[in-house]
Amino acid sequence: MKLFSLLILGALLMGSSTLADSKPIIIAIVDDAFQVDDDYLKGLLWRNPLESSNNSQDDDGNGYIDDVNGWDVSDLDNNVSAPSSRLGEFPHGTSMAKIIASSIRESLGEMDEYPIRIMPVKAISDTAAHLNLVDGYDGLKYAIDNKADLVNLSWGGGIPSKKDIQVLSSAQKNNTIVVASLGTFAQKDASMPAAHPAVIGVAGVNEEGILFSSNFGEEADISASARIIIDGEQLEGVSVSTALVTAAMALMKLKNPEATNQELLQCLQATATPLDEANPARAGKLGAGLLNKTQALECIEKIDLPLIVDNIGHAQPKQPEGVLRYTHSGKEKRATYTWAINPEGRYKGIEINPYIEGRPGKSRLEVVQNDHEAQVIWSGLLSDLPSRLSSSTSNIRAILHADSKRKFSFGAKYATDNIVFSEEFCRGKQEISFNKDSEPYVLKDGSGPSNYAGESDCKWLFKPSAGFNLKFEFLNLDTELNVDGIHLFRGDTTSQTNFLMKVTGEQPPPAVMVERDSVLVWFTSDLHNSGKGFKLKVSQVTP
Repeated sequence: MKLFSLLILGALLMGSSTLADSKPIIIAIVDDAFQVDDDYLKGLLWRNPLESSNNSQDDDGNGYIDDVNGWDVSDLDNNVSAPSSRLGEFPHGTSMAKIIASSIRESLGEMDEYPIRIMPVKAISDTAAHLNLVDGYDGLKYAIDNKADLVNLSWGGGIPSKKDIQVLSSAQKNNTIVVASLGTFAQKDASMPAAHPAVIGVAGVNEEGILFSSNFGEEADISASARIIIDGEQLEGVSVSTALVTAAMALMKLKNPEATNQELLQCLQATATPLDEANPARAGKLGAGLLNKTQALECIEKIDLPLIVDNIGHAQPKQPEGVLRYTHSGKEKRATYTWAINPEGRYKGIEINPYIEGRPGKSRLEVVQNDHEAQVIWSGLLSDLPSRLSSSTSNIRAILHADSKRKFSFGAKYATDNIVFSEEFCRGKQEISFNKDSEPYVLKDGSGPSNYAGESDCKWLFKPSAGFNLKFEFLNLDTELNVDGIHLFRGDTTSQTNFLMKVTGEQPPPAVMVERDSVLVWFTSDLHNSGKGFKLKVSQVTP
């Protein structure tokens, strides 16, 4: 990531000598254990301002005795460090703290006392037999109760109880930002707590922007790098991504303390770099895209200004998920702004959820499909705007005609309706039955001029007329050698005992004859598509 300009931040600090003395931004990290004397945390460790050190009293009346620098919710004491005999077993919390601290230092430079502080919350017992954070939600409750602005949950999994869900919901009520990992199993279902609507779910990608050791899905809000080097050690995983997003949001909140949590998320998503081109099989499943900390900070600084547009007066969002935003000061009576939403990649359509704050007066909005016919999706006064709009194409334009003497804000969150590419070309098992007069059947994988889909799982069952054989001739073949391919089985199942052959690569094999039996053709591919597929001619011939 690019370094955030210290000159820009310097402008914020100058003329505000009390910034370091004012209430700091507090990041709680709920994790296994913390080495609080690590150099990375120097000047960044949270200090409970109302608690006296080691006097065995609950000075601030929050229910926790001597929680000066954090709390162990599992062992119910103020020692957030790992036991000396298990230092190597509980490294995760320290690693997350160092990642967040490193990002803050990178942006703010070296300081004796930072305006952002890290609250360590230990959520595993010193004597735990298993290294699961069984008390993670208790740790989250401690963070919320003690006024953390943000909470980093670089973990996930399990089924939360009703009580746990209530804790997650209370975060939103208390204006606490919770950032959590989607999970580490590269599956499409995000794990809790990231899947909860009150939580910002983070996916992880590698240096090329490709999904890396991370779940994905509709619950993803943003992605970030899943690799970082700290103290010469490379740390990997979606935990890293989560910590980087948490640090970025803390810096954004520092940059504009008056910004709402919704505005912070808007800037985070609106400035993200699209990832769909690098992840065609995960299109729309990695949130708004890759975190761009520098641009997110610039966005939040100008959140109260009218939308920044390009030199032709248009904003052109490319993310599959993002926000439209406009603030009308009331000083300029009339203004027109246009958003041309054109996400990279292919989608079924798009859904828009708008909102209005303030008094829009005579302001109007027109939403049209951005094609040759310019079909109108909705047109009317902002005051009559429905809470949901949808289109069968993802390429649309929204034209706002602001006309009000009062201040108001218009915003809309949009998200694409994603194509499941592996289902676009094949759906379940298709059955092709011949009669004695049937013409040859030409089978295509369905991708046409495009590459075939990643994670294809297509089956065709060919049934000859009684007394006939089936002949298979590959007219075209372009698959990834020894990875993707077409399997042939005698009969109607993929039983290994019925396996006939696998066809893979780019060199079509000689014609294959199967005597007087049905044949199942099964096409499979891995995550990444890399060829044009195949074309297969199936003929019925006499023995």
